[in-house]
Amino acid sequence: MVRLTAAEAERVDIEAAVMGMRRATWIAALVRRQVLGKLTFARADALALMAIRGELRRIGVNVNQIARAMNTAVLEGRVLDAELAGLEDLRRELRAHFVALGEAFEGNLDYWAAP
Repeated sequence: MVRLTAAEAERVDIEAAVMGMRRATWIAALVRRQVLGKLTFARADALALMAIRGELRRIGVNVNQIARAMNTAVLEGRVLDAELAGLEDLRRELRAHFVALGEAFEGNLDYWAAP
């Protein structure tokens, strides 16, 4: 049990609501972050981030397979340079999305850090 003043409880309730959590869940998440260094997302956010990461990985695997196949392909004696360049652009875009996911995790760590 954690005893809070009315003002503290109100503030915790607001913070918990922003994260889509109950007060006790929010407090437990804060303790886990401070004591164990663990990330805590609202359930819906955690599921969404896991799904996004999984999809990006699958897309990345497919792009790598296509690039490998194109590197060995020859069209009338020439490598498909323009197509390979397009795939490299897609690869860069995927990397940027992975960076954005990392930033989401870092933002979560920052949220739970002491002010």
